[in-house]
Amino acid sequence: MCLPSVVVLDPCFGSILSWDLQYNLKEFGLSPMISHRIPHQAGLSLLISPTRCRKALQEAKAISKDGLGAFASSQGMAFDEYSVVTSDRWKLKIHRVRSPDVYNSTLSTPVLISHGLTCSSADFMMNPRSESLAFILADNGFDVFLVNHRGNQFSYEKVSKSGLAYPAKGEDIYESAWQFMSQYDIPAALDFILKETGHDKIHLVAHSQGNPVILGFLGSDHSYDDKVGHFAALSPVVILGDDLGPTVKLFLRAFAPIVEKLPTFLFKIVTQARILTSAQTFGNRFIYPFCDFLPGVCQLTVNWILQRDLIDFFTLSPEFDKGRTTVLKAVWPGGVTGMNTYELSSQIYMKQEAWTRIDYRKIPQSGITNQEMYNREDPPEFKFDEARVNSSYIFAKNDVFLGLKSAQRIVDWLKPMNQLIVDEERFSHVDFLWSWRAACLVYNFVVEQFVESDVARSAPHAQYRRVVAEHLKSLESPRCSYMDSL
Repeated sequence: MCLPSVVVLDPCFGSILSWDLQYNLKEFGLSPMISHRIPHQAGLSLLISPTRCRKALQEAKAISKDGLGAFASSQGMAFDEYSVVTSDRWKLKIHRVRSPDVYNSTLSTPVLISHGLTCSSADFMMNPRSESLAFILADNGFDVFLVNHRGNQFSYEKVSKSGLAYPAKGEDIYESAWQFMSQYDIPAALDFILKETGHDKIHLVAHSQGNPVILGFLGSDHSYDDKVGHFAALSPVVILGDDLGPTVKLFLRAFAPIVEKLPTFLFKIVTQARILTSAQTFGNRFIYPFCDFLPGVCQLTVNWILQRDLIDFFTLSPEFDKGRTTVLKAVWPGGVTGMNTYELSSQIYMKQEAWTRIDYRKIPQSGITNQEMYNREDPPEFKFDEARVNSSYIFAKNDVFLGLKSAQRIVDWLKPMNQLIVDEERFSHVDFLWSWRAACLVYNFVVEQFVESDVARSAPHAQYRRVVAEHLKSLESPRCSYMDSL
């Protein structure tokens, strides 16, 4: 049995209300915890068709059983997985998505996508073909590569000097902070992609923490400047200002100071921990059973802990298609380590724009010194403003991680070629990934920047755009308004 065509989702209480009928959420495979009443907007509630619901259930089962490749194939995409070893011996999984109907080995410019905190490559392809960034880029003729940074559920192995892979553990996890993603993951991914495709140009996309990862690299290594066509920065959190959401600000301000004061044995437990490692363990074993057993307590707990700012963050806003909850549970969270969270948290104290690498003087429990790591006493600063590539920055009015004041500071500081602000009241941080309207609000803008860059390169690239345009005519258009969900 699946959803009726008009539904109002009620949080945590385990029921879907459709006019005067009630259905148990479990019949639809949905989690009470992340179902949420849709605010009344212009007399409309989120509309979910039975067909979309059944399809989402099938997709979630395919992902759980056969992985992302099965889901990508069901969307008409060619999917490949590669293992790339960085110079410090972390084994990264890189996923590749192409549209067989339009892909051209010579003219399909590669695109590298860098994910944010708790995320993975899966977050860019969990929606249908017309609504996922990876699939949309592929259908627009690009060769899409999605890197899984060290520490997430796909990239949690290191390679020994003898060539044997083993799960990262203990002090290995200290290398999972985002400064090492910037230093090692990005150049390893770029080198692999350019060699694999034979291209000399590549476009870049980053979301959230993926932006300081990329900008930290581009600001320090200019040997790739001529190879980057365009960089699209989605919610570039390179400033953590006073306009953070209240719950986010409280957590980020508290985490680093607490960690720095922990005794060594607790410090190791926290910083070497795998937090939010996968939907299968975190959600299915803990949160979802809790909400099934005590739905009323679940609702009160979620509302108290998350408050207004994080309710949107955890997919409870109308921008997320509740019919795809089962798919979300199959792919998110992608995993993060305590050390990575510590490094991000420590940056909130930087009143100026300059972020620095980890200052190991503050965490002597790690057994690492600045002199050993950097060959100097003070940690080096990141030079985000020294990145020399064409870029576009996209912000959201309601982003709990990046308010409009901080967004303006970023624009004034980093001076992107183009900027876009999504002026929607409930479009928040993760909606750049999961919103059913993101194609219309964000992705089309990104595609335009990449196409403009390619067309300027050569006549064959400009002619190829005509082929892509014909291909796009045959595809389903994305939903851009609530009425499109009817």
